[in-house]
Amino acid sequence: MSQTFEILDAVRPPRSDERRAPDTTEAFSHLAHQLRQPLSTIEAIAYYLSMTLPPKESKAIEQLEKIQLLVQEANVILSDAMHYFRAAPPHPVRVDLNDLVADAVSEVPPWEGRPLRLTRGEGPIPVEVDAAQAAHMVRNLLGYFRRISPEAEPVELATSATEFEAGLTIRLAASDGAADELESLLDLERPRLGSGSGLAMASVRRIIDANGGRIRAQTQPAGGMLLSVTFPLAA
Repeated sequence: MSQTFEILDAVRPPRSDERRAPDTTEAFSHLAHQLRQPLSTIEAIAYYLSMTLPPKESKAIEQLEKIQLLVQEANVILSDAMHYFRAAPPHPVRVDLNDLVADAVSEVPPWEGRPLRLTRGEGPIPVEVDAAQAAHMVRNLLGYFRRISPEAEPVELATSATEFEAGLTIRLAASDGAADELESLLDLERPRLGSGSGLAMASVRRIIDANGGRIRAQTQPAGGMLLSVTFPLAA
């Protein structure tokens, strides 16, 4: 009899009050949401204290500003992981690629002694992408290029459009092999985390794939590297 009961119990349908165990994506999304709440509180407290402390407490104010920067860095890491594990599905909307890139560039901290130039394509360039994800992609790419490009050398961005595609190109001075290294960081079949890159480049590839785009890095004949990102042009 015991065997009969075991078999019947094994094949019985789940009861309505039994909950399905969350998959990895759900669990990570929930965890990231829970972590952002205390991080936001820490950042707010640090900001409040830095504003209320007297100017003579310069060392304490400096440490509070470091806490704010660390919280911002932690939020970026969480965003990278969210995109890498596909815990943040895209919500595409119609946007102008010119404005999207310009806004993302404006949010990047100034590059001391390293010019950052943006050339906008003619007229509006309509694309249908998740605007927040695409802006995160641009900031991640610029953050990576900031680490690998020589000081005082410009990083040039340009937007453009053809009959069917919208494009963003980024041109910079870089050492030999930089394009190959970037390609390896973007290769999700052979994941490799470069020094200081974390999941930044892997999340860039996830965002581009999720929004129907393509990315390619290549060495320039005269030296340096050219990165191109393309998305379908919106009707």
